[in-house]
This record gives sequence, structure tokens and C-alpha cells, in this order.
Amino acid sequence: MNEFFEPPDLFDLVTAANQRSNAKQSKKDQANLLQKQNQILSELRKLNAAKEIPRNRVCPWCGGELAEGFVKCKSCSSPVSWVAGWPCAPGQEEQVRQALAVASAQQQALEAEERARQQAAAATQRIRLAEQRKEMQDQKAAQHVHWYMLWFIAIAILIGVLVAGRIIQSP
Repeated sequence: MNEFFEPPDLFDLVTAANQRSNAKQSKKDQANLLQKQNQILSELRKLNAAKEIPRNRVCPWCGGELAEGFVKCKSCSSPVSWVAGWPCAPGQEEQVRQALAVASAQQQALEAEERARQQAAAATQRIRLAEQRKEMQDQKAAQHVHWYMLWFIAIAILIGVLVAGRIIQSP
């Protein structure tokens, strides 16, 4: 019976087990890397948020509340200039424009980072789904091999019984 059936090589079984273990380790490494990337992005956002221009409209001289468009502060009667909806002292318009350009560039960079993070997350999800599909295919293939081996063993036993029966019956 051993001449009809050869068991799988132990080396092949160990290699398959190592490959499966490496795939699981790779998934853990990817998850750790994604977590570190998210931590770095959140720290960058905190740093950028600290540099942003305040959203409330206040007088550049006294800090009093301003309604948009007023040319004099109602609290201190100082002159106020406006640049893109932001109050400033007369003569500081160019500095405010530059600060707004920097803030706009930072906002665009943050949005680009967020899009990149979302694309990376989507790519990671696609990879994970492809790995799951491959794993399911491997499991199905292993099941087929198992059933083929069982059929092969059954046929080998049947042939062995037939051959043994002929040997016993021959004079």
C-alpha cells in the first residue's frame, strides 16, 4: 500500500505553516504602521491648529468684539482695515494677506493628508479583502486536496483488496 500512496512531505507542510504565520505577522505589522501614521497625523494637526488664525473678529488695538465691515472699533474708536473678512490695523494689510495665504496652504496640506490617509485606508482594506479571498481559496484548495487524497486512498485500498484476492485465489 505504501507504493500507491505517498504522504505529503514534512518540509512542504512546515513551509506552508511558515507562510501562513508570516502573512499573519505582516497583517499585524501593517496595522501597527497604520496606527503610528494616524498618531503622527493627529500630532501634526494639533501643531497646525495652534498656529491657525483665531476665528473671532476682534479689534487689533483693544481686542473688543467687531462686526464685519466696521471701519472704526466701537470700543476704542480706532481705525480698522479689513482683509478677506479679517480685521487688522491700517498698514498691516499685506501681513494679514500673507498670514491668510499661509493658513490656506496649511489647510490645503491638511486636506491633502486626510485624502492620502483615506486612500491608504482604502488600499489597506482592498489588500485585506484580497488576502481574505486568497485565504478562502487556499482553504477550498486544501479541502479539495483532502478529498482527492481520501479518494486516492480508497482506490488504493480497493486495488490492494482486488490484488490480494487474486493472489489468494490463484493456485
